[in-house]
Amino acid sequence: MNERFKLQVLDGSWRTVLSGQHTAWMEDEVSGRLNPPTMKYRCFDEVTSCVVSEWDPEARTWTENPDPWTSVETSEREATVRQTLEDEVTGTSIAVQVSCKPGGITLKADDHGDKCTDPGDGEVVFIEFRDGKVWVRVWADVNQEDPTHSICLEGARESFRDARPMFVQNSKPTCDGGTYTTFEPFLVKPGDRVLVTDPDDPSDRYEAEVVEMLPQQEGFNPPMVYVRDASGDEEGVAIALVEVIRSE
Repeated sequence: MNERFKLQVLDGSWRTVLSGQHTAWMEDEVSGRLNPPTMKYRCFDEVTSCVVSEWDPEARTWTENPDPWTSVETSEREATVRQTLEDEVTGTSIAVQVSCKPGGITLKADDHGDKCTDPGDGEVVFIEFRDGKVWVRVWADVNQEDPTHSICLEGARESFRDARPMFVQNSKPTCDGGTYTTFEPFLVKPGDRVLVTDPDDPSDRYEAEVVEMLPQQEGFNPPMVYVRDASGDEEGVAIALVEVIRSE
């Protein structure tokens, strides 16, 4: 198990002299073994990057972290952080909890939830790594079972910094009558097979082939592509109406 707490001494600069899972025995080491302890010590939490307690050599006492709102629970493969977010404008605050596990990262917020969980147990944000991409799922409607937003972070890759891929926003129906929104980078190229949605009837879609990518022009939104349907007819459509057919 990782030793997340560090006992550090101020000797010109802070340096670590002990490591462990708990801070109490570190404080005892300073209070008991060093007689009198004239140096300045602190117990540092590497997970939260904050000082848990500090030894005052003049008062010969330990001073606890003045921020009582942060707590962290860790195991070898999981970590949970509880924090209070403060609104500087209204002066109000809200308790949140972030849990990190191999399967994903979840966010809970006080008085926020989703349709299928008990009050206090709802996780309104879920970050996962799926199909080689990082996705953010958001439940912004407590009366909807499925996430309201699914955001693909593929376009945020450092390798795309100069490519600047276009993002497409699509709204799709959910199983309980709601809708969810996806934000995905539009990375199709000529020759790709796509599904095109009829803007007048979202339930009507036809398969087509991308013929040409039309460069976006100033004052023209959204970007367009030319597609060819099964009968050979070609038309220009907005990329928001185009969905790539993924091959198995």
